[in-house]
Amino acid sequence: MAERERLLGWEGGTKTDGERVGSIWRSFVMVAGLGALLTAYGQMYGLGARASISIHASRSAAEFDSLHSGPGGLAAVGGLQPGQTDLPLGALQTSPLSAPAPAANRTRKPFAVAERFQSVGKLQVYHGGNLEQPGELERAVAMRAYNGELVLTYANEAGTAWAANLIFSLRGIGIDHTMVIVMSKEHCDAMATSRHQISCGWATWDMEGCKADDGPVAKWAFIERLWFIRHHYLARLIRLNVNVMALDGDMILHGDPYAVLHSAAMGRHNMVITSDGAFTASEVNNGFLYLRNCTAGGQVERVLREVIYREMDVCRGGDRVFGANGSFWQPLDAAGITAGPHHIAFTGARDQKYYQDVLASAFCARKVIMRMPFSSHKVLDGRRFEELLAGTDIRDCVRFRNPPSSSQLLRAAQEGGPQPTPPWHELS
Repeated sequence: MAERERLLGWEGGTKTDGERVGSIWRSFVMVAGLGALLTAYGQMYGLGARASISIHASRSAAEFDSLHSGPGGLAAVGGLQPGQTDLPLGALQTSPLSAPAPAANRTRKPFAVAERFQSVGKLQVYHGGNLEQPGELERAVAMRAYNGELVLTYANEAGTAWAANLIFSLRGIGIDHTMVIVMSKEHCDAMATSRHQISCGWATWDMEGCKADDGPVAKWAFIERLWFIRHHYLARLIRLNVNVMALDGDMILHGDPYAVLHSAAMGRHNMVITSDGAFTASEVNNGFLYLRNCTAGGQVERVLREVIYREMDVCRGGDRVFGANGSFWQPLDAAGITAGPHHIAFTGARDQKYYQDVLASAFCARKVIMRMPFSSHKVLDGRRFEELLAGTDIRDCVRFRNPPSSSQLLRAAQEGGPQPTPPWHELS
């Protein structure tokens, strides 16, 4: 593996002009303040079906066919071509996607994106190869990017229906410059040759030390790969000079995201990420990411790579470092700051918690371990624990600058209400 690059703010790093990260509040700005652009149906998928989730809320496959089978549309989508399948893998075959949409949805007109981003019917289908092969990611970008923009999502077979539904909602507002990253050739074959012709690539990439045959807990390997693969390719895409919107598959879009992302207020930021609550690095939600004009080797790319490196550290260190009597916890236990049991256990939203710590590191210009301290532990002295792993000023330095007040967010939630200036921070 190549030598690990440090965040620029760390000891031994170099301070340069910082790239900027802006935040939007998911609860208001993504749903109300932006005209209900996005609906999130959950945080994770691939771990089993969720009976409470209804994906009828988006456009169905049948409605999409009717919308885009006319002149200038995607006429080929309406019927099977020789050699095509109908997405037999994953949940799509038995999902509501093949059923008619609710009557209210069939009469609702989509809020289309601006002409410069309307790519439906203008791009080739990308039936991808292995994105780890030389030149394959470049070929994907050449075929699927439109006016310098690409929308990326990811899925395993269990998430097929959700990813497909996201693609249908994007097409419904005019966006087809999309690509789904999947875990196997067979899965991509099924999506690309279906009558919906969903562009996809597959990959053999896996995290060093975290594979099923060498990771600390073999059964995690498939879900770790699913969660972290997008960060690997986002970092690579930065070097291909394309702006990327990365979405979790459990979302649909109801309106034009570019109207907000390319607005005067938001247009200065290199990374846009959502917040689950307070505007702090420790409460960001990486289910939505937008990367724009990022510099190869710059702060945004290093943040993405550091998220992966931290999980690799856990996989490679294993119990020797993070288990009982491991070198990470032993001095803290001896000082009466923490106590066992220490064992590496499955943690939901691992990559998001790493994002929170890595962004905090970039905000505070030092290594921060706060949201994801690697393995189980019991804190005996909270003040000393926080000071050692995060720093005495952690509550202040993780804050975004210029956060809107609650009253501003509430006014923004009302139709026609003024939009607050997005909070932001310079990465160090």
